[in-house]
Amino acid sequence: MTLSDIKKIFNTVVINGGASVLPEEFNVGMVERCFGSLFSFDEESSEYIVKKYQIYEPSLPKKVFPIANDPAGNLICLDYNNNSGSPIVVFGEHENAWEKEMLIKVEGLTEEQAEERARENVFYVAATFTEFLDKLHV
Repeated sequence: MTLSDIKKIFNTVVINGGASVLPEEFNVGMVERCFGSLFSFDEESSEYIVKKYQIYEPSLPKKVFPIANDPAGNLICLDYNNNSGSPIVVFGEHENAWEKEMLIKVEGLTEEQAEERARENVFYVAATFTEFLDKLHV
C-alpha cells in the first residue's frame, strides 16, 4: 500500500466515518452493488470499525478487514492475504458465511478447509482503495 493510499483511507474515514458516499454504486464482477456506510474511528459510534471487525471476524478469512458495508449487510473489506503492503478491496457476502469455528465443529472441516470456505464468500472489487473510490458510479 502506498503512502498515498494510506492517507486517502485515513482521510476518507476521518472525514466521512459512518457516512454514506455519492456516487454509491460499484460492480462486483457483473453484479452492481450499493455502498452503505463507511465504518467510523469514533469509539462511541455504532459503526466503530473495531467493533465491526470483532463482530465479523469469526466468519471472515484471515487478513480481511471490514471498512464499510452495503445496505444488505454485506461487507466492503481490505484483503491483505496476498500482499501485506498493498491490500486489495473485496466484497464479503454474508448470506453463506458461517463462523469458521462452527464449520470445524459442525461440518468437521479442518482449519484450512474452513478458511477456504470463508474465502468463497469474498469477491474481488479493486486492486487498491483509490481504485475502488474511482470505480464508484451512479
